[in-house]
Amino acid sequence: MSKVVVQKQSLTCESTIEVGYYNPPNAADRVLRTKDICAHCGETGPDDFLLRLPQLQARNLTDGWSMLPTCIHCIAAGKKRARKSGGKQNKVQALREKRTRVAASTAARAAEN
Repeated sequence: MSKVVVQKQSLTCESTIEVGYYNPPNAADRVLRTKDICAHCGETGPDDFLLRLPQLQARNLTDGWSMLPTCIHCIAAGKKRARKSGGKQNKVQALREKRTRVAASTAARAAEN
């Protein structure tokens, strides 16, 4: 691994966290290990606050894509979840999430009537 740290000069307060910050899945022996932080606001926290990929999938928020961690405040504020670049969509996961969302909205409509 290089001993040089690079920073983009064109970052603003509205920029999301750079994908390069996050640890790759095979980073067990990586020298520079970083904490997971929200891709939008930089907050860190437990699994019920900072939703990582398994929690986002359980809440049907990935549409089958690999996503960066996002906190519940940014999700509640309507910020778009940040996808990992270069990944392919998992069509099975996307279909599972769509079916769950449709079933939930159907159940909600039935409860109203």
